[in-house]
Amino acid sequence: MHSMNLTNTLLSCLALCILTIVPVQHASANNDTGLRSLIVYSNTDTGPDEHVYLLDQLVSHYSATEIKTAAEATGLSAYDAIFYVGIAEEQLPASFISDVSEFDGPMMLFGKNINQFQDRIKVTTTGNTVDIIEIGFPGEAERNTFATTKEIQAIKLTEDVETIVEGWRGNVAYPMLVTNGNDYYLATSQLGDITMYEVTDVLPEMFAFNRSTQKSVFLTIKDIHPATNIEALTQLTAYLIADDIPIILAISPAYTDPETGEVRHFSETTELVTNIKALQQMGSTIIYSYPMLPAQTSAEQKRKTVESEIQELASFGIHPVAVTFPSQMDGVSEEDLNIVSSYFSTVISEAKPVNTTLFKYAAPYVTKPSYLNGMVWIPETLGYVSTDSTSGLLETKGRINQLDSVAGATLGLTVPAYMQVDRVEEVMQMFEDVPNTTWLNLHEQDLSVDVPDVTIGVDTQGLVTVESEIPRLRAFMYQYQLSYLEIALWLMAAVVVIFIVAFLAYSFQLKLRLRKALFSERSRHG
Repeated sequence: MHSMNLTNTLLSCLALCILTIVPVQHASANNDTGLRSLIVYSNTDTGPDEHVYLLDQLVSHYSATEIKTAAEATGLSAYDAIFYVGIAEEQLPASFISDVSEFDGPMMLFGKNINQFQDRIKVTTTGNTVDIIEIGFPGEAERNTFATTKEIQAIKLTEDVETIVEGWRGNVAYPMLVTNGNDYYLATSQLGDITMYEVTDVLPEMFAFNRSTQKSVFLTIKDIHPATNIEALTQLTAYLIADDIPIILAISPAYTDPETGEVRHFSETTELVTNIKALQQMGSTIIYSYPMLPAQTSAEQKRKTVESEIQELASFGIHPVAVTFPSQMDGVSEEDLNIVSSYFSTVISEAKPVNTTLFKYAAPYVTKPSYLNGMVWIPETLGYVSTDSTSGLLETKGRINQLDSVAGATLGLTVPAYMQVDRVEEVMQMFEDVPNTTWLNLHEQDLSVDVPDVTIGVDTQGLVTVESEIPRLRAFMYQYQLSYLEIALWLMAAVVVIFIVAFLAYSFQLKLRLRKALFSERSRHG
């Protein structure tokens, strides 16, 4: 125990020294530039699909966004760019087509109904589709391969339209992404694969942004809870500190044993709490791990759980500044997103492909899509690396290679708290092989958490402010995990003890008085 305390002290000193020299970068979507973009879609009565929401993410890196149907899309002159997604065949309103024809800004179109936009770009469909397996730039031998065949619209071009990206089937090339110098057309509305990188390649030009070659990198340690192996966590964080790597800790104040159902809390592991607070004091960023609750849990109960767990963390002096979804959580519902966006300004998470169209895909950089109610999404683009999976490391390397050409890409990775240091070293080597990377510093980003009785904020200067109005009784309950009934029983027991002590004291006093009276009586009668 003494050696562990000495190690923690030395690490504290080391971290305080290196915090001033860690190369860091802001985590920010660029939609505070004043630019506005409109995303218009045509679909059946099911509304936007997951690819429209992905496009919202991609565009929101550069501009504020709105999503509307063609019938809802008016006042186009108020926007700087327009995106149209043709998911289903539809005869578009004449008023929309007319407004689009007069729009002065750039436009990008996807999928079906392109024949109705001849005033914007001279592209027509043949009425057929083509299955491709590869994409590449015209005249270049290097190509990227889809996991499965990709269906695109077969199109015809006029002379003033240039092919930017070709789709390949065997030795035959088909135009896939084309432009006339101002507007763009992509021959599919399905963006949830390597197609998204073709869109990210065009967006800087549409918004007249300099193409950023800088990439931000971050590592999140997850699975930190009252049952965490303290020694393993200490070794991992010590390695990161020694290598000048900013630390992000995803924490849950409760842990349910999957075999016994026993629930453990931080009140049972003061050493872990002490270590986390020491890391927090040294500059580590704490984020809250959203609870994994049974599917039938109501929205009200979910909210109560989130609120009480943030309050519980605050009662221990642990202050999360963002939220994440556990890696073991396959699906995130719209209800979950509404809950977290009402309490947190920032979510740090990988995409969750199950049960939602809103969170099925993640952009390759920081975004602020309209459908997240003002919440910034910092994506864990490289996913979760387990302790013993070689294939996981190879998959991570593949994702890094995919993101290498994306302007302003974010390379975000998560590892478990019990990850061996030698495995983390392998991951760090992958990062070192990527040029133009800087470590992401969340303490230089506007972050906020606001639940009843607790408000936590971080400004761009790294100042963390905490306002806590948790009643002392409730804080006592969190720290000792007592219910109101248990507190009442303890109070009753205390009252009984007080009465017993008072009775014994009174009896003892009476006994003393009686002895004194008897002694006085004997003295008088000699």
